[in-house]
This record gives sequence, C-alpha cells and structure tokens, in this order.
Amino acid sequence: MKMSALKNLFIWPVLVITGFFSLLPLIWLLLSAFVPENSLALLKPNLKFLPTLENFSGLVQASGRSTGTIQVSRIWIWFFNSILLAVGGTFLHLIIDSMAAYAFARRSFPGRNLLFGLIVGSLMLPQMVTLVPLYLLLIRLGINNHLAGVLLPGLADAIGIFLLTQFMRTLPIDMEDAARLDGISEWRLYTQIIIPLSVPGLTALTIFSFQGIWNQFVLPLIVLQRSQSFTLQVGLSYLSQTEFGFHYGWIMAGAFIMILPVFMVFFLFQKNLDKGLRIYSIHPS
Repeated sequence: MKMSALKNLFIWPVLVITGFFSLLPLIWLLLSAFVPENSLALLKPNLKFLPTLENFSGLVQASGRSTGTIQVSRIWIWFFNSILLAVGGTFLHLIIDSMAAYAFARRSFPGRNLLFGLIVGSLMLPQMVTLVPLYLLLIRLGINNHLAGVLLPGLADAIGIFLLTQFMRTLPIDMEDAARLDGISEWRLYTQIIIPLSVPGLTALTIFSFQGIWNQFVLPLIVLQRSQSFTLQVGLSYLSQTEFGFHYGWIMAGAFIMILPVFMVFFLFQKNLDKGLRIYSIHPS
C-alpha cells in the first residue's frame, strides 16, 4: 500500500469524526427548533418525534403586533432591521475598507506606516473600553436610539482594512504601471483594475463583515431602546425571558431563523472564498 493511501486511511476518519463533533451543536439546534418545548427539558433526548412548528408560531405570536399602519409581527420588523444593518454595513465596509487598503498598499504618503500601525493596534482594544465614550458620543449626535447609531460606528473596520491591505500588496504591479503610462486617472485605476483583481479578497471580507455585523449584540442592546428599532438578536433576548423562566423552544426557533442569512451569504460567495483567504498571509511591505 502506498504512503499516500496510508495517510488517507488515517486522515479521513479523523476528519469525519472531527467534523461530526464540530457540527453536533448545530445539528442539535436544528432538531430542537422543531421539537415540542416540553420535550427539550427531558434528560434523555427523545429522538423519535414528529416535527412541529409550534416553537415558530409561539415566537411569532409572542412578538405581538406593531401599532403602525401595516400590522406586522415585530419579529419580522426585527429581522428587517438586522438585514438592513448587515447589508448596509457590509456594503460600507467594502467601499471604505477597500479605499483605505488601496491607499496603504499602493500609494506612498507621509505617515503611512504610522497610521497603518495605529489602525492595526486598535484591534487590541476590547470593545468594552470604547463602549461608554461611544455611547456618550452617540447621545451628543442624537442618534443613540436609532439604527444609525449602530451602523455609523462601524463604517470602517480595522480588520477589514488590514486584511485587504495585505491582499492588495500581493497583486501584480505591471498592469497598474501600464495604466498609469496610458494616463488613466487614480479613480479609474482603483475601480477598473484594483477592484476586479481584489474580488477574492472582497468576497472573504463580505462574509466576515456580514457575519460580524449580523451577530452584533452588545452595541444594539445598549443603543436601541425602542422595541420597533430592535435587531433580531436583541428582540429575541427580551422575548425569550419571562417571569417563569426561559422559553427554550422559542430560543431554538429564533436561533434557527438567525443562522439562515449567514448560511445564504456563505454559500452565495463561497466560490471565491478559498482564494480570498490568502489575505491572511503577511506580504512584505
């Protein structure tokens, strides 16, 4: 038996077992979302059950009705708020992060390395350190109880700028030099050459940004006080808690709804994800 066959004989069982245990919490979540809530409290799981939608219907009914002209269950309003923040925030990240990365990776200006070092250094600051000053600033601006108060602080992302900068440093410079000799403007160089070449890196950033914004909890929890402005994560945290304890069935149903957009974005952009992951490699300046 060849050495490669022996390696596969050992590696594949390890990968299958590791993958199964990695996916086990997700499998448990998916099953629990369709299990009657009284079965979730059993110490011995009951694997023989008829799937039910009572957790989803209970979640929708418990979220009540809006008082606006269009009567919609609040959970769908929260879902729309989360989608709006995630899509809008991701779009702004791609624009602003790519512009900043282009300047750091392809242009030379005084203080470039110092400014880039400060941006990278900001990654070491915990979110809790800047939370109070950020909240006071949002109050001064008058957007502390609006979706804009959650969206604006994340207009640019330090990790996105860092990753795209490293990716753009790996791009060949020949096309860029040829374009400059032809008299192309800086804006056209950025939009027509750099951006198309950076599609794999932008794809990876799209997935990371969408997932990060979609999973935000602390900032929306503090900034948003009106029920109509809640994101799905914040709304579910309030809805699942009652004076009699937690509704675990509702929590599982809500978690199932929450993971669907992330899966959709991942499968939509996974074609270029593997190639885009090379933005993690550090390219010398």
